Amino acid sequence: MMRSKTEAEKRAAMIDQHLYDEEARHILSLGSVEEIERFVATTVGLDHTLLSRTLEQMAQRLFGMGRAAEARLTHFVLDIVNDFIRRREAPVPQPKNIITFETLMDAAAAAPSALRAVTLLRQHSHLLSLEGADQFQSLVLEQLNKARPHSSPRAVRLLLCLVMVGKLLNDPERAATYQILWGGYCRNEGRYRHALRRLARAEEIGNAIKNPFLQISSLAGRASLYELLGNNARAADAYLKALNLARESGNEYLTPPTVIKLAGCYRGMHRYSDALQLVDSALSSSTLLAVAPDIHDEHVLQCRMLRGLLLEDLGRYDEGLGEYQQAAKIAEAYGNRPKQFMALNNIAASHMKVGDHREALRSYNGSGANA
Repeated sequence: MMRSKTEAEKRAAMIDQHLYDEEARHILSLGSVEEIERFVATTVGLDHTLLSRTLEQMAQRLFGMGRAAEARLTHFVLDIVNDFIRRREAPVPQPKNIITFETLMDAAAAAPSALRAVTLLRQHSHLLSLEGADQFQSLVLEQLNKARPHSSPRAVRLLLCLVMVGKLLNDPERAATYQILWGGYCRNEGRYRHALRRLARAEEIGNAIKNPFLQISSLAGRASLYELLGNNARAADAYLKALNLARESGNEYLTPPTVIKLAGCYRGMHRYSDALQLVDSALSSSTLLAVAPDIHDEHVLQCRMLRGLLLEDLGRYDEGLGEYQQAAKIAEAYGNRPKQFMALNNIAASHMKVGDHREALRSYNGSGANA
């Protein structure tokens, strides 16, 4: 009798699991955060713990099958569900209890919606301070570092609150800096379009207050995103604009790395001669980085490696080989073994391209010894 009861319980558990698998798939098909929250709030008899576990197991299966994008989406929905359940069950500080900057930030972060969070910040803007903003920024960075490698509704709400703090303090530099921080978070999550919007907003603020550093940082960030999206032409335009701003504003120390990035875009557009001219100018301006020897050496190494590739693109294999050899020596001199390995591999490949298999084998053996 006990055995049949256990079997009956197992069958019931299997039926429950099947039902929750269906519920999880339905949640994943919903089109917005509001729809997901409404479903969780209105479905009678829903076991939140079992639902969360089902979504977590589903994400793990998807990762195991190599379907990483679907797994990240499932984790994102899981975070929405868990965040909503936590906010429904946890007592939210009421306005009468908000008497310090810390309690205000706690209330804003726990608000049921972004609109409510912004409203709380506006209602209690007298509690905001520059010192508190710095502390809150540190807290947000700490929370982001602790988060799993995918987007979280709480993380987005914290970043929104951070940007609002900068605005309400009437500190456009802070607001723009926080927009750039938000853009970096979106980039790391693979949400490139969202990141572009954040960086565009930061650039607008930088333009309004004529802050070259913010303008250049925003442009360079947008350019790198265009590269990731495969749009070398738009990336080149943004890098060129950032480069001109750096020169006009006297921030010459920012030009060498930007020139290298622009040259890489030109190479992707098959503008090899233009890219080579840029690399030559980057090499000649490397003295601007002399105050930071490590950065200087890394920059020169990048120039040599890219110059070698461009010379090969132009059919000048002997000159390209010479660049790789210089790069290998630089990397060895300051102990960068991974870059030394890359340079030696390029040397071997260069020998292969001109049919010198004996030298290619010798170089490959050398790269293996330095791996």
